[in-house]
Amino acid sequence: MVSFCGRDLQRYTAFKIHPPSEGPVRQFLFHDKGIIALGTRSVHMAMRRGPTLWNIRYAHREGRGVIRGD
Repeated sequence: MVSFCGRDLQRYTAFKIHPPSEGPVRQFLFHDKGIIALGTRSVHMAMRRGPTLWNIRYAHREGRGVIRGD
């Protein structure tokens, strides 16, 4: 994710939400406390400055689904 500010659109923040192999981000929710991004296999919340607040991923292992929080 990359955000810009100002008239000349200077780069403000940039950070990875999830690996490119998981496909595109499906939806963003912008909130005062941060940004929530919904991916194909993860939900990620980061502060507007970039640091991760929490991350939840779904992984398929040995015939069953596993939910993992970082």
